[in-house]
Amino acid sequence: MVRLAERFPVLVSLLTPFLWWLAYPGSGGLWPLTFVMLVPLLIGLNYVKNSWWAALCGLCVGVVHYCLLLYWIINVISHYGGLPLVAAIPAFLLLVLAMSGILTLFCVFSYQITRHFPLSLSVWLIPALWIGLDWLRSFLFTGFPWMDPGYGLWNQVGLIQVADLTGHHGITFLLVLINVLLSLMICGRLRGRTLKLLIFPAMLIGAVTVYSTVRWQQVNNLMRESSAVRIGLVQGNISQEIKWSKERAHRTLDGYLNQSRSLIDSNKIQFIAWPETALPFYPKYHEGTLKLKKFVRENKQHLITGSPWFVAPDKDSTQKRKYYNSAILFDEKGDISGHYFKMHLVPFGEYVPFVKILFFVKPLVEAVGRFSSGEIEQPIISGPAKVGSLICFESIFPNISRKWVGAGANVLANLTNDAWYGFTSAPHHSLAMTVLRAIETRRSIVRVANTGFSGFIDPAGRLSHKSPLFQNWQKSDEVVLTDGKTAYVRFGFLFAPLCFTVGLFAWLITLVSRRRRQFRESS
Repeated sequence: MVRLAERFPVLVSLLTPFLWWLAYPGSGGLWPLTFVMLVPLLIGLNYVKNSWWAALCGLCVGVVHYCLLLYWIINVISHYGGLPLVAAIPAFLLLVLAMSGILTLFCVFSYQITRHFPLSLSVWLIPALWIGLDWLRSFLFTGFPWMDPGYGLWNQVGLIQVADLTGHHGITFLLVLINVLLSLMICGRLRGRTLKLLIFPAMLIGAVTVYSTVRWQQVNNLMRESSAVRIGLVQGNISQEIKWSKERAHRTLDGYLNQSRSLIDSNKIQFIAWPETALPFYPKYHEGTLKLKKFVRENKQHLITGSPWFVAPDKDSTQKRKYYNSAILFDEKGDISGHYFKMHLVPFGEYVPFVKILFFVKPLVEAVGRFSSGEIEQPIISGPAKVGSLICFESIFPNISRKWVGAGANVLANLTNDAWYGFTSAPHHSLAMTVLRAIETRRSIVRVANTGFSGFIDPAGRLSHKSPLFQNWQKSDEVVLTDGKTAYVRFGFLFAPLCFTVGLFAWLITLVSRRRRQFRESS
């Protein structure tokens, strides 16, 4: 590989996206590949001639990687958005290029850093730079932090308990560090006296392993000592094509009620959870709500469900009516006693960003494409359960679940609809990212989807009773309620921005040094 990389560094680098694809759930699921998947790219960067070649490596790897990772978006914007393929594919490629730009920056910056700083510093600066750019991707242009490398270990929960210190970014840092060291060994740069550079990384990996083992036992003991409630989940499996049909609204509601009754008949349940927009109508103004209220009163149930909502302004107000994607709680009296309005909306699905510039763009679903964003205020309270709601892809943003815990939530409910994705890798990815939210916050997560994957995730990250895709499903289980705040919730979330600061500062030093050298040479 080294000889080939000397002549064709870009070609060798292109092994990385295929290893990456094989490592992730929903494609290969070969998680051990996460420890080596970046090695070809890093070897290629070791042999490129200049920053332009480094940029080409990053761009080529990024385009292939994001095409493999996000291919399902083409079907979403063509099938549900109504765009013809001749328009959907270019739109998808624009997204791929934007995402690849971050990886291109990484390759250019890391190339320059490794040529300026000693190896003893570079092995640490490269992972910090990667984390910093991942963090930038989480909020740049509304944010799309889809499947950072650390998520590849989502089902190896014994290895990733350190996430309650640094979040999933800490796992990514270790994976990139291991890939960097392996690439240096293959290139022959770690031999003789330079082997001592392995001492501190080995100590860090050992410390993380010990920490994960100890925390695993501590969290299991915590769960045995904590109180629990039995929660029922109902996956209605309503086709996306008919979900918003007014003629089907009553039939949809009857389906959820019948599934819920069968769940109640065989279990003693404290409350039931339905998925995102399980009610395809505005509950304040639809006759179906009367049927729902009667159900919760007769069965003395609390029920949390997704639903569209709107708030009308006062008569004298000049403001317009606001629409929300909400989670609402019906108490056992049939009253709506709590709600949450989705905070992080899906661009082009629930609203059109930069609408003054993109005035010609329509949302994917006109019926729900004009939502406003809400705020996290207080948990939705159902008895001892203080529920923080993560609606749809809010589960991929760790900051939202962190804020819910800060607001007092002792359990998280991810109400979602993965029907958009079809039988692709995307539902697997969405589930994997949700698991890390449980470990970071040490909160149980009940995940209920219109169609899979639904299931129960405990504070240690273990998934149980995983539902099938595109099938009716209902299940109940005991869910642990935990209090307290992890180190990640208190201050560990600063790890990623700290890495960004370190990586940016290191690159600026290289930039200033280059300019000084060029000035001296020219004078």
